Amino acid sequence: MRSIKQILSFCGSPNVRLAFLIAVLACTFFGQLGANLIKFFDDTYHVTMAHDFAVRGDIFGIQDTLLRTPYFEKPPFMLMLSSLGIKLFGATSFGARSFIAFYCLVSVMLGYVLLRRDAGERTAFAASLIAGTTFQILHFSRRVGFDGVLAASLYIAFLLFFFADRHRSYYLLFGAAIGIAVMTKGVSGIIPLAAVGIYCLALPNGRARLRDPFLYSSMITFLAVVLPWHIGMISRHGEVFVRTYFWERQLAYFLPGKGSGHGAQIMSADINFRKIGDTYWPYLPFLLYAVIDTIVRTVRRKHDGAFSLRWYAVIWIFVILGLYQLASIKRYAYVLPIYYGMAVLIAAGTTSWRFGKQIVIGFSIVAAGMAVAAFTPKWKDIDWSGWEEHRPIITELNRTKTPYALFPLFQIYVQPVMIYDGYAFHAPYFTNVRPGDLEAFYTNGGSIVMLDRRATNSLPYSIRRSMRVVFDSPIASIIARAR
Repeated sequence: MRSIKQILSFCGSPNVRLAFLIAVLACTFFGQLGANLIKFFDDTYHVTMAHDFAVRGDIFGIQDTLLRTPYFEKPPFMLMLSSLGIKLFGATSFGARSFIAFYCLVSVMLGYVLLRRDAGERTAFAASLIAGTTFQILHFSRRVGFDGVLAASLYIAFLLFFFADRHRSYYLLFGAAIGIAVMTKGVSGIIPLAAVGIYCLALPNGRARLRDPFLYSSMITFLAVVLPWHIGMISRHGEVFVRTYFWERQLAYFLPGKGSGHGAQIMSADINFRKIGDTYWPYLPFLLYAVIDTIVRTVRRKHDGAFSLRWYAVIWIFVILGLYQLASIKRYAYVLPIYYGMAVLIAAGTTSWRFGKQIVIGFSIVAAGMAVAAFTPKWKDIDWSGWEEHRPIITELNRTKTPYALFPLFQIYVQPVMIYDGYAFHAPYFTNVRPGDLEAFYTNGGSIVMLDRRATNSLPYSIRRSMRVVFDSPIASIIARAR
């Protein structure tokens, strides 16, 4: 009995829990990261731009690799992370994803450090464990996309602002974190500030911050991060950048009639709630309890040490969710920052729950199971890569030994258009393809294009005029290479 208590005491020490947390996060964020091909909406588009940037290194001249025109849609921070991985590890799935996953993992660990300092080790451990095993966070942190990096940056800003009343220098770091969020996805990095503003107006602790001059010093570091690139882009590209970047892209999803110009997939108004219900397991019951418990304690005036942190998280969750519900286009990727707030809310609540310690132990068991699962073939499903069904296509095209991207034809608004719901493959190690296995695809990237003959008219003239047939398959597909 004594030896069992000694073992439990050892396992319960903060250093052991920290080692366990790092091991779990390493498995969940990096498990089989290079085994899956890059596929999912914009990822195939982004990875070709990241590869192009890795080759040319011109931060003010990032190219839309489909049309070979300047890319004015979003700032370059995520592309810089991806290109750094490509430079170090090559044009592979792992290379393109590695520094994105690493940045998101480090953000979770930095959140652990901030929470441990001021909210307690158990809250820090539980919040980091929940965040690092949340499927939505993992899915987007392992993609070549903006949303994972954006949410990770906003998580750090979320914590820095809350604890800045105890460490006023955090306001400077808060401004820099918001700046990085803006440099990841533009105006999406500023929208969550509405939650911070409502917190400042709604709670006494928040209102006191508005009188602190250090709060406004955050503008210095924010501008230091965001101004150089934006000024450089305006200097080089002028009015066309301002019009395209700010009005046609950054505000498109909130201005009525603008978002439809993207050819974006339209999701139903309940998509965000359905996605939480579908994916936020096993934490969903604890989230619901945490929200109710916070409200009940407020009504009964049973405040504890985590009261302000919990209400701050509640405001963060519902304000961001509410704003994106009002947006003209609904997508569950946009509300990814709320999952970090949900993790903090649950973790902060466990400190006052009757069986809080046992609940955290249960979370640890779930996390250990996920870490083990990261070494099994099933873990590939977290990336939704669907690579097996396209192995024949990959094999044939990898004989060229060059990076490429494939895009399927997608029917939208009656006319077939090019939409980035495709597949990018940068890992040439498959074999044994039959031309008859090829399906109707087309691509960007400037290296290889595969498409159905009937789809050629949907391509821009600049691409159509530079194509040539390589071979025909029984299903009338062609592979064309740009001259």
